[in-house]
Amino acid sequence: MQHSGHFFGLVECFRTSAEVEEPSLPRKRRVPRRIDDGATRGHFSETVEEHYRLQYFEAIDLAVASIEDRFDQPGYAIYRNLEELLIKGAAGSDFSEHLREVSAVYHELDASQLKLQLSNLATYFQDNSITVSLEECFKYLRSLSPAAKDFYNEVCTVARLVLVMPASNAVSERSFSVMRRIKSYLRSTMGQARLNHVMVLNIYKEQVDALDLTAIANEFVSSSEHRLRFFGRFT
Repeated sequence: MQHSGHFFGLVECFRTSAEVEEPSLPRKRRVPRRIDDGATRGHFSETVEEHYRLQYFEAIDLAVASIEDRFDQPGYAIYRNLEELLIKGAAGSDFSEHLREVSAVYHELDASQLKLQLSNLATYFQDNSITVSLEECFKYLRSLSPAAKDFYNEVCTVARLVLVMPASNAVSERSFSVMRRIKSYLRSTMGQARLNHVMVLNIYKEQVDALDLTAIANEFVSSSEHRLRFFGRFT
C-alpha cells in the first residue's frame, strides 16, 4: 500500500509540473443485461487513487507472473546448474548436487573425470589467489595449450555448453534468418560445419571486426610445425 501511495504521489507531482488535467473516475457502467444475474453488483472505486491502485497492483501481479513463467523453465534450470557446477568447482566448494543434475541431462559427460578435473581447476585458482567467476574460468581455459585442454576435456565441454546455450529464443530465430541469406542456391553444397562457422561470423559482426587477425594467424601457424615452416611468423 505504501509503495502504491508513494508512486501515486510521484505521478501527481509530475502531473502538476506538466500542467496535466486532474484525473477523474470513469463513468459507472451497468452490467449488461444478458450477463446480469442480479446476484452480484459491479465494483466501483470511491476515489481516483483507489481506482488506479487496483490497476497498479494488477500490472505488478501480471509482470511478476510473466517473469516467473519466463524464467521458471527446465532450460534455465539446466543452464544454472552448468554455471554453478563450473563456478563452485573452480572455487573448491561442494558441487555434487549440480554434478548429479548435469550428468542426468548430458549422458556423454564422464562424471568421475569431470569431478577430478574440477578439483584440479580449483587448485589453480587457490594457488594464484584469483577471484572465481565465469569470465575468469573461460579466460583460463582459453589460455591453455592443446595438450592442457585435452587434460581438461570434460571441463571444456561444460564451458562450451554454457557459452552456446542461448538465454532466449531470439538467437535461434536470428540464426534462421541468417541461414536463409547465407545458404543460397549458389552455396547449396556447403557442409554443415562450414555453414555453422559462416553463420557465427555473420551474426557476431562487431566481435569479428574487433579480432586481431595477426594473433589468430600466428595461433593457427603455431599449432603445426609444417605450417610454421611454410608460413613463418606474421607481424
